[in-house]
Amino acid sequence: MRFSEKFSEASLVFMRTVSEKAGLGQSTYVPEALLRKPMNPSLEDSRREAEMVMFGAVDELLAKTGVEGKDIGIVIVNCSIFNVVPSLSAMIVNRYKLGQHTVSYNLSGMGCSAGLIAIGLAKQLLQVRHRSYALVVSTENITQNCYFGNDRSKLLSNCIFRIGGAAILLTNRPYISKVAK
Repeated sequence: MRFSEKFSEASLVFMRTVSEKAGLGQSTYVPEALLRKPMNPSLEDSRREAEMVMFGAVDELLAKTGVEGKDIGIVIVNCSIFNVVPSLSAMIVNRYKLGQHTVSYNLSGMGCSAGLIAIGLAKQLLQVRHRSYALVVSTENITQNCYFGNDRSKLLSNCIFRIGGAAILLTNRPYISKVAK
C-alpha cells in the first residue's frame, strides 16, 4: 500500500504492525486492483474478484461432491458490501446453467452474520422443496472498499480483510446422508 501515496508514514507503520500481529500469514491475498499503480479499483475489478472467489469455491465443491448444476434447486449468495446487477446469485445461476425452477436469493447488507442467515434460509427452503440441493455461497468483496485515509479505526479493515469465500451444499435427500461429509 506504500505506493498508493494515499497514506501517511504513521498510517503505513500502523497497518504493517496490525497486519503482522493479526496472524494472517503469507497465504492470504488482497485484490489485484489494490496492487496496481495507480491504485484505482473499479466496478469491473470488483466483479472479477467476485467471480474468481465464487466460481472457484463452487467449482471445487461440485468437483468434490459430484453434484451437477442441473440438480441444484436453491441458490443463496451472501455478500454484505458488493451488490450489483445482475446479482451474484444470478451470476451463479447463469454460469452453471441451473434449471428454470431454481430459486435464487442474493443477501446483502447484513454484515458478518449473513452467512448464518443464509444457512437458516436454506434450511427453511429445504423444508418445503423436497429432494433438493441448496447451494450457499458466502463471500465479501474488498476491491472497492479499501479505506484511503489516515484514521486508525478505519484503517483496521485494510489490515484484516482479505479475498475469500466458501460454498456449501445442503440437501434433504435421505439417501445422501450415508455419503455426506
